[in-house]
Parts: sequence; C-alpha cells; structure tokens
Amino acid sequence: MPDLPQSRRIRVLVADDEPHLARHLSEMLVEAWPMLEVVAVVHDGRAALQAVAQSHPDLAFLDIRMPEVDGIEVGWHVARQTRVVYVTAHEEHAVAAFEQGAADYVMKPVTVTRLARTMARLTPLFDSASGQAAVRKQGFVTTLRIVDTAKQPRLVRVEEIRYLRACGNYLHAIASNVSGTMRVSLTEALQMLDPGQFVQIHRGVAVNMGAVVAVRNQGHGAVVRLDGVEEELRVSRLYRHEVLGNAGFQRPPRRP
Repeated sequence: MPDLPQSRRIRVLVADDEPHLARHLSEMLVEAWPMLEVVAVVHDGRAALQAVAQSHPDLAFLDIRMPEVDGIEVGWHVARQTRVVYVTAHEEHAVAAFEQGAADYVMKPVTVTRLARTMARLTPLFDSASGQAAVRKQGFVTTLRIVDTAKQPRLVRVEEIRYLRACGNYLHAIASNVSGTMRVSLTEALQMLDPGQFVQIHRGVAVNMGAVVAVRNQGHGAVVRLDGVEEELRVSRLYRHEVLGNAGFQRPPRRP
C-alpha cells in the first residue's frame, strides 16, 4: 500500500443503518489505511447527505439498504463531490453502482484484507490528477492537458471542449478546434470539472452543457445536439433527468 504525505489525510464518511457494523467498518478502515480520517459515521441516507455537505469527505463508504434514502440514491447525489464505495450484502446492485461511477463495490462480510486492496487502488487517485490540469481556486479546472491526433501535448480550455468519451484506459476529448486523449477515467475527469458545466449523459460520455443547442426526448432517454458536433449523442435513462434539469427543463422530484 503506497504511503501518503503526512500532510494529506484522506477524509472518509461511513454510512450503515446498523451502528455496530458502521463502527466496525470505521475501525477496519483505519487499520487498513492509517492515514485515513473518519470524519462522520451516520446511520441513514438523509444523514449521509447532510454529512457530505458539512464534512466534504474524499470518500464515502455507503451501505445500500438504509432508511430515509438508500445508498444508491445517496451516491447519485454526491458522486461529483466525493468518491463512493458501496459496502453491501446485496450483489444485485453492482451494475447500477458502477454505471453511476462507484469507485468500488465491497461485499459483506468485510475484511481488513479486502479494504486494504480498495485503499491500495484508490490512494493514487488523490494525487494523480494534479498533473492533468491547471486548477483554479474553487477546485475546478480551467484547462485540460490532452495528447492530440499528431501525438503532441496541448492545453485545451474546458469551455472549448464539447464532450468527453471514455475509450478503454483513456478519455477522448472533443473540442471546438481539436481532439485528443487523456490517460484518466471519466469519473476522475468529472471530479476535476465544474458539475454545473459538465454533465454525464451515458455510462461513458459527458457533455459540456454550455455547448448544448438542443435536447429532445427519445424513448426512455433523450438525445442532445452540441454546437459544432454533427452526431447526436444519446442520453441514457439513468442520466435523463440530470440533463434536462441542467438544460433548463423542469426536473421531476426523485423518490424520497
């Protein structure tokens, strides 16, 4: 497990509706990752949402079946603010979790060894993004570093980017006057970008809402048209309400 600088402690939220399991998970996390700091332990989804807003954790370990608001719903709301790891006894939710961009999906009963594997994989994410972008004061990026089609590195202003598409281990960025790739996942890129500007529309695609010129419903999903982009991009049902809301449409309330 890689060591972190002494000045960088990873802030963690734990949410489980069974207090003894939440406490036990917190203890195992500290054992698996000594540089970790548990900033909040809560026992229902609504409290988890409040804790994320107040404590700004780097990671949220969420049980799925919780009262008030379930873990999947919590993850949907906080995915742009914190990385989410689901800890559950129910494997049937794995597809939905990873489509949402979950960092990991840990099955109960949890062991220190399993958590250590999660930590070893996630630790580099907290300092690897700095080389990909120039960060402005509020924490979002103003430029992204891409490698263009001529295999030359270039800095591209985020407002020039029309959309981002995941492609294997790389991310393809299509801008107004250039396209290129970044060695970063879509989830990592969205952590760096203003969530009011870049919105995920599909499992592997996010668009710059400032470039959207039209949105129309199509079946259970929708399609968007972007300025300067010939093809229409499909919006999956999972992200339809998010896109419509950011495009200025009335978004229906989500279930409590």
